[in-house]
This record gives sequence, structure tokens and C-alpha cells, in this order.
Amino acid sequence: VERRVARVANSLTFACKIPLPDTILESRYTSHMRSPHVDSSQPATNRYFQHQNPPKASIMDFKVTKEIKLAEEIFDARYHSTKDNLICAATIAGNVFMIKDGKLSAVLKKHHKGSPIRRVRFDKDGRMITIAKTVKVYNLDTSQTMLTLRRDDHEKTTFYSVMPLGNSLIAAGDDGGKLFVWDTRTPDGVVFSSHDCEQYISDIDGRYEGRKIVCTSGEGTLTAYDLRNNKMVEPQSELFEAGFQCVKMVETNKKVVVGGEDGAIYVFNQNEWAHTSGKFAIGDDSQNRGKCSIEGIDMLPDSSIFVTACSDGRMRSVTLWPHQVIGENIMCKRNSLDTIHVNPHGDKPEIVVGGDKYIDLVSFEEKSDDDEEESKADVSETSSQAENSDADVDDGQSEKKQRRTNDAESSSTDRTKKVKIETEDYLNIF
Repeated sequence: VERRVARVANSLTFACKIPLPDTILESRYTSHMRSPHVDSSQPATNRYFQHQNPPKASIMDFKVTKEIKLAEEIFDARYHSTKDNLICAATIAGNVFMIKDGKLSAVLKKHHKGSPIRRVRFDKDGRMITIAKTVKVYNLDTSQTMLTLRRDDHEKTTFYSVMPLGNSLIAAGDDGGKLFVWDTRTPDGVVFSSHDCEQYISDIDGRYEGRKIVCTSGEGTLTAYDLRNNKMVEPQSELFEAGFQCVKMVETNKKVVVGGEDGAIYVFNQNEWAHTSGKFAIGDDSQNRGKCSIEGIDMLPDSSIFVTACSDGRMRSVTLWPHQVIGENIMCKRNSLDTIHVNPHGDKPEIVVGGDKYIDLVSFEEKSDDDEEESKADVSETSSQAENSDADVDDGQSEKKQRRTNDAESSSTDRTKKVKIETEDYLNIF
């Protein structure tokens, strides 16, 4: 009811020039649908008017261009930071597969002495960073391990997530919910550690310039850290029912987007960590939690479109402003998708998706609504020509079509009168 009243109220405000209370215009529905780029300093009526003609939503066309089967189950796959044709995939057997130009080119065997490699990342200089019981920094050009980073508490808990920051800082979270930060320029080892989560740290994201990172935990919390002062940013988020699996920091509008194991995307405002500012379910998981867990999330370049890897074997593309699923691709040979990464090199629009023993290379192309309307217009024109041809052959059918058209126009007139009556009823309410 609130949504309907808000929709009609705003329509009347701008169509009929009827002033309405700002409390109606500021309802939950209108604020939820408002563009993130509107000026909040303007009156409510003007702010909502900015949203009356928002940019048309884009339709993404995804296509699997290459499928690669490996001998082992994949944990993670990542594009190289400086080479747009190189992908490295980490496996459960502790090997790193290198894929160049869509073909398997090399294998780095037993990189962590056979321990499963949970994550693979690249810093700005192209050095590969992998995690197991230790954190290794590897130079692909010289085929040498440059650094082996260890924890400072002598525990045997393995690492679960890692994030390089710039060329010197590396942050990693372990299975026990503890965060470690190293500075590769100093020989002192760990420069900062903090234990603020009860369960594993599932993902880390951040920006080197601001020296702030955000971490998600399997217990269902989001935690932010200030690496300039080496401390946690208060407060930690509330404890959610669903565990958090992945995180993406969006600098353009100061948002943090989190993927949950309940098939929902949670949105936080930066520096407002206590509570979520929005929640968007992209998969129906009300009966069986974990069936549509969001295992990975990334953002397409120069857009507000996110792509997600889900545990039901589907890659979904979504927009959060407004909340909408605009694409869904079923990877037929995947029981689950574990990782997804968008090629950071803008001249090659491609996504790598990994699950089970398969790696898929997916190309994407943006298709505007205007293209869709032109396509529909062409189909409509072709259909109209076919109807005219049939009418020339059979005059009786033409007369029947004319009668149906007259009936439709009459029905449309009745519906118009009904809408007018309902509008007058709403006017009486206000």
C-alpha cells in the first residue's frame, strides 16, 4: 500500500501540479528508488523529479567464448594485473595453473608443498601472491619465490583470504577470524594483527591510497580497518543471520557491497558500518540456505553493474541502483561457481568464472534499451506486413481482425475511464 500511495502521490505532484506533504514524497519506496547521484540539498519534490527520467538500464549480453577443464578442483582464478592474456588458477591440490590466450601454458606444482591454495592475487607490479599455511610472493618472470610471509603467533591455522595493497602492504585473514598485515619493505614481519571475528575471514577489499580495508566473515559481520593507525574502525557491523562470503568496495559512491550465503547482496555506506543501508535478494533461498550462496562478486568497468558467482552454478549480473537482476547465465557443467573476476584491462571485455574443475571465459557486451526497442520495432513491422498479406488473401479474416480491433479500443476506453475514476479517488484521499 505504501508503494502504491507513494507512486500515485509523486505522479500527481508533477503531472497535476498538486503540492503534497514531503512526508509522502520521502516514503521508503521513493527514497529506495532514488538515484545515488541526486542532490540531497534540494527539496524532496525536486530531488524526486530528477529521478523521473533516469538513464535507461543497460542490458548485458554474455557469451561463453572458451571452456577449459583442469585435472583438479579450482578454488580461485585471477587475471594478471599487467598482462591481459594471462590467468592463474589455484587448486585444491596446491598447484597453480597458468592459462595464456585461452590455453593451458604451464603448471606450478606443489607451490605450497601440496597444501590447498585458497586464493591467488596480483600486486601492481605483477607479482603473484598465494596463500595456504603461509603467504608467498612469486615472480612469474624469473620463476622464483621472492618472499614467504608467516604469522607471528605460531599457530597452525591456515589463511583463507588475501589482498595486496599497493606494492608493499599485504593483508591476509585466516580460518580463525584473525587479520594479519605485512609490509614487504621491512624485515620485521607482521606489522599489524587483530582478532575481531569468531569465524573465518572470507574476503578482503580495500584501496591503498586511503589505507582502509574491509573484511567479511563467515559469521555474518563486516569489519573495517584503518591501516594508517593500525586499528579497527568502530563500530563493527551487527551480526547478520547469514554468513558473508565476498566483498567489493565501490569508491564512486562510497558504498561497500557484500555477498551473503542466503543469496542476497547487502549494501553498506562507507564509515557507517553498524547497519546495512540496503538488501537485495538475487536468488530465492528461503527454503534451503546455501543453495544460492554468493561466492564471488566483481564490478564491470565504467558501469554500475555487478557480476556474481553463485553456488547454484549460475552467474548473475545485477544493478543496485535500482535493484534489478539484468542477466542470468547457467553454467551447465557446474554444480557450483566459486570464483569470478573481471579483466582489469579495459580493452578486453572478458570475465573468468571458475567452478568444480572448469574455467569459463565469458565475453560481455553492453546493449542499450534503444537497441531492444529497435529490434522489437523490426519484429512488429515484419508481423504487420505478414498481416497485410494475409488480409489481401482472405477478406473475411480482415473483417474479423477489424472487429477485434474495435473491441480492443472499446476495452481500452473503459480502462482509461477506470483509471480516471481511481485517480479522482486518490485526489479525494489527499
